[in-house]
Amino acid sequence: MEILLLLYCSMLFRSLCRTACLVLLGACSSSALKVDVSWFTRKACASTDCPESREISVSSSDGEYSVDCNLSGGDGAQILDFQAYRVENNQIVYGMQLHNALIGSNQFAGGSSCVFEVKEDNYYSGACGINPPSVEQPCQLTDLVLGDGSVSGKILCRNLPLVTYPEQTVSVTSPESSAQPFEFSCTGL
Repeated sequence: MEILLLLYCSMLFRSLCRTACLVLLGACSSSALKVDVSWFTRKACASTDCPESREISVSSSDGEYSVDCNLSGGDGAQILDFQAYRVENNQIVYGMQLHNALIGSNQFAGGSSCVFEVKEDNYYSGACGINPPSVEQPCQLTDLVLGDGSVSGKILCRNLPLVTYPEQTVSVTSPESSAQPFEFSCTGL
């Protein structure tokens, strides 16, 4: 029954199911998932419609935020999936997600299916890897640190294309500097 319950937890509801599974199995710990991320989406804009810098710092998902951070796989290679969204009336207002970031030997190894996406009135999406941002790979993941139940890192995106109109791009950086990557962390994994 325990294995079936864990297998039933879908990716969409992983953080909620993780808590429910731990409680039902009597293995609930005092540390809940906590996600911290701050970023700025830089785009060409008139002074009246420029996006503001964003910050999400919450423990688990609630009605206002949807967050998840998951490491899957074994000792040799793991996959990191991360998301943090601000939600209003069941609609995503803004946020980001990192999919299929391959981690080997406790460092980011890229992976051909690594994708970063940011939502700011539209969806911007592109490949991520270990090399500096380029047209083929607009996002770079660096300084990955895996700890006991935690993961943190930095992401810098240049010319991340709009999904529906790739000629329109944004840069995703630290709120403090357009030259610096933004930082994220997850604890309580």
